[in-house]
Amino acid sequence: MLSNRDDTDIGGLFQCDKSVSCFADVIMDLEQMVDQPKDFLYDTIRLNAKPTVRNKLYCRQAELEQGIELAGRCAMDTSSSVKQEVLMITGLSGEQRAGSGKSSLVNELIVQLKSNGWESFYCKFDQIGRRQPLSTIASAFDSLFSSLLSTENTWGSGGSDTLGVMRTNLLKSFDEESFPILFHLMPNLRRLVSTDGNSTDMHTEYVFDEFAMIPSKIRLHNLFYELLKAISSSWNAPMLLFLDDLHWADSASLELIAFLIDEMGASIADDSTPAVRSTNVFIVCTVRTNEVDNSSDLADFLQQIRSCDNVTVTDMALQDLSTDDVNVMISEALCYSQRLTRSLAGIVHQKTEGNPFFIKEFLNDLTVENLLVYRFSEKTWEWDWEWDEELIESRTISDGVAEILTRKLLRLSKDQLSGIVMLSCFGSEVSLEVLALVKSSSGNSDIMNTLDCLAQARFVERSDEKYCFVHDMILHAAQGAVDENERMIIMKELLQALLPHGYSDDTILFIVVDLISRVGADRVHDSESRLLYAQLHLTAAKKATNATDFASASTCVKRGISFLPVGHWESRYK
Repeated sequence: MLSNRDDTDIGGLFQCDKSVSCFADVIMDLEQMVDQPKDFLYDTIRLNAKPTVRNKLYCRQAELEQGIELAGRCAMDTSSSVKQEVLMITGLSGEQRAGSGKSSLVNELIVQLKSNGWESFYCKFDQIGRRQPLSTIASAFDSLFSSLLSTENTWGSGGSDTLGVMRTNLLKSFDEESFPILFHLMPNLRRLVSTDGNSTDMHTEYVFDEFAMIPSKIRLHNLFYELLKAISSSWNAPMLLFLDDLHWADSASLELIAFLIDEMGASIADDSTPAVRSTNVFIVCTVRTNEVDNSSDLADFLQQIRSCDNVTVTDMALQDLSTDDVNVMISEALCYSQRLTRSLAGIVHQKTEGNPFFIKEFLNDLTVENLLVYRFSEKTWEWDWEWDEELIESRTISDGVAEILTRKLLRLSKDQLSGIVMLSCFGSEVSLEVLALVKSSSGNSDIMNTLDCLAQARFVERSDEKYCFVHDMILHAAQGAVDENERMIIMKELLQALLPHGYSDDTILFIVVDLISRVGADRVHDSESRLLYAQLHLTAAKKATNATDFASASTCVKRGISFLPVGHWESRYK
């Protein structure tokens, strides 16, 4: 240790390029040794020769504390100034600015709150692979019910039986006409309320009333609100609702969310002392600011919720990490003193502009290219990190993290590459049920095994019911990993595999219509196929209309018309 800290040796016997320049560096080294001895004491042997970025939140403590403070306000049962709290977290603009750590911040916030007894559930919207209207929100509720059912045997009895209390509250909140509507959207709700055998006529199928669209919209919104109230009141604790990537939400979902927020605010009785809330829900949203313009549905949504009574919307803009923040991140990833990684951190910050996800991928890419290596040094007679600052600085990355991720994907085996490209055709996630229908597509005989290998490599992750991408930037890279012609071939194979199932399953229908739209009318030349695709778009438009998502219905109609021949008004009019 003295060899790295003694600048007074006249002969230079103990001097090396690790010598300290000031007393502050000595303090920094000692603090790291005391705080993290396993990582920064010299008797520790590093077994992994790759940077290991910790699964932790870097340099967002102020934002985390603000989120906890807002949650604390929402958790107050009685207060003269109680409000419905909404936290809107934004990152910097531009597609390449994805990866600023919005979701990581919320996930850490959830961890902190759960340690204090909070509950949470998650709803993520997607840019591509658009599902049927309201299905993203309904799926979030359905996943919550599935999770509760899977852990039923872990609940206690009596008052602590959360599942039993929730079942009772649900049965009290809805009548026999309301349940089938919710069952249509959330199949696991049927299992939950039917478990104790108290349900009656629970198997009735509900058909949306095409001739009473506005009343059905109001009724549907009220049903979701009552559902949220029943869930919230079942837990003897506040709840966090995480709406991720809200900029990709369809207009029907935004209308529903605005209604829920408005109702939660309106339910707070201002004229009572103390004030009372009907739900105890803290809503946290993540948004990319570049996806918001003055004419968008999202802009209207934001304006609407800001004008709601008893609702406080807090904006939180995440900035990129500073050079010092990047140095902390790299130091811990390499288990190397911050004074020794300072020069590398400066270059990495310049290349990545302090984007957390970019930093992680950039470090991994440097090790693959042998520009950052961990080897035994004959000079110091110890294992050490070495890097060539000039070579790293001279590297040109024109397309940011997407370029690095694309190179990473192209190193995969043929089956793994085709598997991840196929997965990207569905968007950020896809259910196991859908994968079972396309398991032999794209020349991949064992897609499940392929995706499990990709999960081990941390490209995707698997839950009980679906596969999803670890990060949206990996999804974007997978979409660009093959040329357009090859991608079109894969989408057409998926389309043919799913098409027979689209007639009886609404979820599959909307996936099929989305694939057809992305293939495009210009690439479909068979007249029978074009007519079939137009008809499927019409069917999807009717179902979107029934769900009061008129924007999606209009889009389906316009795209369906593009598949019809010239003179279709005369030849195909019905």
